[in-house]
Amino acid sequence: MAKKDACAIIGFAPSTRSQAPWGNKNITLFGINEEFSFDFWKRKHPEEGEGNVLWFQLHSRESFTRKDNHNDPHHFEWLQSEVRFPIYMQQKWEDIPSSVAFPYDDINRLFDSWLKPVGASFDRYFTSTLAYLLGFAALEGFKRIELYGFDMAAGTEYLRQRPATSFLLGLLKGKGYDIVIPPNSKLLQGYGQYAYDDSMLGMRQEFEFNANKLASDVYEEMEQSNIKQGEVFALEDMVKLHSELKEELEKTRSDANKSAKNLMKLIGREEGLRNAIKIYDTYMNLEGDKSENQ
Repeated sequence: MAKKDACAIIGFAPSTRSQAPWGNKNITLFGINEEFSFDFWKRKHPEEGEGNVLWFQLHSRESFTRKDNHNDPHHFEWLQSEVRFPIYMQQKWEDIPSSVAFPYDDINRLFDSWLKPVGASFDRYFTSTLAYLLGFAALEGFKRIELYGFDMAAGTEYLRQRPATSFLLGLLKGKGYDIVIPPNSKLLQGYGQYAYDDSMLGMRQEFEFNANKLASDVYEEMEQSNIKQGEVFALEDMVKLHSELKEELEKTRSDANKSAKNLMKLIGREEGLRNAIKIYDTYMNLEGDKSENQ
C-alpha cells in the first residue's frame, strides 16, 4: 500500500489510541496539538517520522504559546524545534521552521462542491480538530482514513463536535472513502432503537425529572429547617427568663430535629438518583473519558 493511500488520525482518548498502527510505515500518522510529548505517541525518532507523519496545531497563537499549557508547558518550544515533518497551522510562522499554512480554503471548496447541491455549507461542520483533519485527508487523496483516540462522548465534544463529525464520516463513506474505527470507540455509537429497545432512556428521563423535583423539595425543606432551628435558638434564650416556655422549646426542638432528618433523607434520595443517572450515562457511553483533548 502506497503511503498516500492510508492515514491514521490519532487523538488523546485512551480508549483506542494504543490501537493506532504505530509500526506500519505505509500509513501516514496524523498527530495533533501536544501529543508528541506523551508516552503513548510511539513514533518519536526522526527517521521514523520522516515521510509518514504529519502534524496539526490549528489553534490560535495565543493558545499554543501559553505557559500554563496543562498538556505540555514546553509545547511552544517543541513547535520551534527542527522536527522532520510538517506542522500544519493557521499560517506559516517564521519562528516555527516546520510550520505550513493549513489549506482551509481548498478544503472548503472541495466540500462545498459536495454540499451546496443540498443547501449545506462545509464551514458549519468545522467544529473540532478532527473535522478539519477529515477534510484534509479527503483533499490530500487518502482513500483509507483510520481514527484512533477519539470518542467525543462527553461535554462539548458530545454536544457540539460529535454531530458534525458523524455527518462528515457518513459523507466521506458515501463518497467512497474507507473509514476505519475501532469497535470499542464511542464514535458512531447510538443508544438503541427508539420506541423498541430504548426503555432505559425513558428510565433516565424519569430519574432526571424526579431528581429535579427532589432538588426543589430539598430547597424548601432547607428553608423550613433553618426557620425551625432559628426558633429553637430564640426559645433557648427566652427560657432563661421565662421557664414556662420549656414545653414550647421541647416541641420546637423536636420539630426542628424532624425537619433536619427529613432534609437529610431528601438530600440522600436526590444524590442517589443523580448517581443512578451517572451509572446510566457510563453504561450508555455518554460520560466518555475526561482526558480526551481535541
